[in-house]
Amino acid sequence: MEIAAASFLITVLGVFPVIALVVQVYRDSRGKKRNLAMRCYACDSGGYLLPVPHYKGDTFLYCLPCTKKQYRSERVLGYVVLLVAAVGLVGWAILSRG
Repeated sequence: MEIAAASFLITVLGVFPVIALVVQVYRDSRGKKRNLAMRCYACDSGGYLLPVPHYKGDTFLYCLPCTKKQYRSERVLGYVVLLVAAVGLVGWAILSRG
């Protein structure tokens, strides 16, 4: 039973990054095409565009509403990473006492 659960967990943890990578590559290619046409990376609207740096070092052009949304989602992602790290540290501390 433990081996099956561990195998399932490893499979799930291995599949999610691959799916995320495929989605990100698709979004980047679509967004770059939009930016070349001077359209928003996210919503394809025209007008005034603001440069927004991504974590990979690339900078893309977003309209004002999408710029706000992008910065908000980056902040939330930062909090999620901190929460996951804290839960992992607490779990490690509990298991190491055992």
